[in-house]
Amino acid sequence: MLVLNKIEQKFQSEDRKRLLENFLSLSVLQGANYILPLITLPYLVRILGPEKFGLIAFAQSFIQYFNILTDYGFNLSATREISIYRDNKEKVSEIFSSVMVVLVLDYHRSFRLRTKI
Repeated sequence: MLVLNKIEQKFQSEDRKRLLENFLSLSVLQGANYILPLITLPYLVRILGPEKFGLIAFAQSFIQYFNILTDYGFNLSATREISIYRDNKEKVSEIFSSVMVVLVLDYHRSFRLRTKI
């Protein structure tokens, strides 16, 4: 009984450590996603000028519509599947490969659609 309690405590502490590391990593990444545009945006507007910056912003928004079509929710579903099978390298490789094949086909289809417009 005492051995089982020690094993449970060990797994709980490793899980908590992993959870804390993941939380901190994602927090730093999210913070950088908020701070970097605040630094780079004024610089880009000053260097490019409002007219050219507006043109770039318009092009990015136009491209984003096609990214929405080709992404197809893989950022959520593939992440979930990878997290479920994270210990099975073969399954992770299969999921990754299938997502990449579908994304390449969707990008190709989206590119053909853009050239017809």
